[in-house]
Amino acid sequence: METGSRAGQPDMADIMVQMNRIIETVRTFIPSERWPEVQAALRGETPLLQQQSTPVNSVRIVAIDDSPDDDGN
Repeated sequence: METGSRAGQPDMADIMVQMNRIIETVRTFIPSERWPEVQAALRGETPLLQQQSTPVNSVRIVAIDDSPDDDGN
């Protein structure tokens, strides 16, 4: 049980673990050549992507079924 000035506040170690998990997840989905754009957006700058983007013709939505299969996986 925590008492004192930090009682009820989030634990910084937990916050750092969660932040690192988010960063690693993003890195798996965003190619390294796009990182300068991501970093610029995080700094609040206009990413190069917005300045040089080309329109996307279509977007395909794929349903994800995360329920267990017949084998329980």
